[in-house]
Amino acid sequence: MSKRLYTYAGFTAQNLKNRASIPSQADITVGSNYIDCSSVDIPSEIRDVIGEGSNDLGTIYLSAKVNKWSGFGPREWYVSGGVLLDRPRSNPYDMANFCGYNHNAIPPIASPAAWNVSQTVGANLNLTPELHLREIDWQIISLTDITGVLCEVYNGTTLMASQAASFSNALVFNGSSAYFDLAFANTSTTLTIKYQFVRMTENGYAKTFLIPNIVNTPVNVTMITGGGSNLPYINDIKLGLGVYDTYPTAMLMYGDAAGNNISGSTINFTIKGIDTDADNIGDVTGVTLNVYASKNGGANINIGTIRPARSNTVSFHQVYPGGFVLYDSVVITIGD
Repeated sequence: MSKRLYTYAGFTAQNLKNRASIPSQADITVGSNYIDCSSVDIPSEIRDVIGEGSNDLGTIYLSAKVNKWSGFGPREWYVSGGVLLDRPRSNPYDMANFCGYNHNAIPPIASPAAWNVSQTVGANLNLTPELHLREIDWQIISLTDITGVLCEVYNGTTLMASQAASFSNALVFNGSSAYFDLAFANTSTTLTIKYQFVRMTENGYAKTFLIPNIVNTPVNVTMITGGGSNLPYINDIKLGLGVYDTYPTAMLMYGDAAGNNISGSTINFTIKGIDTDADNIGDVTGVTLNVYASKNGGANINIGTIRPARSNTVSFHQVYPGGFVLYDSVVITIGD
């Protein structure tokens, strides 16, 4: 039993061979845009891979152990009631349908599964979600003409932003992953990202079906007060030479940059203890370090001292002489 399988969606012939569980790698020949599979037999090539305790082809075909997410296999996707579903391929059952089958295939997912982001009040919110469609060739599904995917952001039922990606557009579709870049005005602390298959048209796109295994992605937004998209901001937090003089291998584990901000003339940032053994846990205590601030590349000004604790987070709050205005860029230095 043999079968030729052709490449699609940016996958190479070598990709198809490398991921195949059936037949054995020795029985797969790579061509320019195809692979040839041979020597598929029930006992060794199908039953054992599926993990089914029967040599009967019908039993194996209908087994719940068959991975429906494989790009090639004995199951197919179809549309019923406006929903994408899967089923065994029609009788008579054919061993050749197991050629190229990947028992370790992974279902489509959205990344990340949940968002926790920060946004300055008055500024746009920027989101860069990714949609990993894996190895199903969704364009050949019976009774559909799926040619792209759509990413939408909602505040409740209100659409805030959207972007469609064509399967044929190499800038946004690589292999089986789509990438989106969304920027929009937002005042909500709770948003939802939704994904759908679409049919690309001359005037944009038409929605078709929800993507199997993809659930709505929650977005939790922490608002940072200030006012305006060009607030003064902390450009960097770094260690001074004095820290390295005392602890040659020291690192400073400081907090998420979204939590480091400037409001008026006040600098707020978070650091963790100094880590000398690279285990991401602060382990230097009893040390007092000078803290300096430099505005727009100017001279360092000593704004106080700080004592990093061992493993818990320490907040530092200090008023900078002269204050700040829009666009100011500030660098914080810890140590002399």
